[in-house]
Amino acid sequence: VEQCDKKTIGLTKKETIVYEISVRNKKKTEIEIDIDDQVPVSQNKDIEVELLESSSAKYDAVTGKLSWNFKLKPGETQKVKLGFSIKYPKDKVLTGL
Repeated sequence: VEQCDKKTIGLTKKETIVYEISVRNKKKTEIEIDIDDQVPVSQNKDIEVELLESSSAKYDAVTGKLSWNFKLKPGETQKVKLGFSIKYPKDKVLTGL
């Protein structure tokens, strides 16, 4: 987790979470990398999830799945970020983030 902010505004709480994933090629040949991750998907109308940053990933809003695909040369490092915010009533408690 690169960043995590929590704010309360009126009757609403907002959490912002940003992850950074770093991948390095330690081989002597070029490799192809596939990274799959997921942001939360709300099943509750009182809870809103917004994707803020995805480093040009393919994004499926229904499942929350993010997919990256790229090639790395020998010794090369690539970083991707994903960030999202969640707004929910301040009297609710969220778990599993």
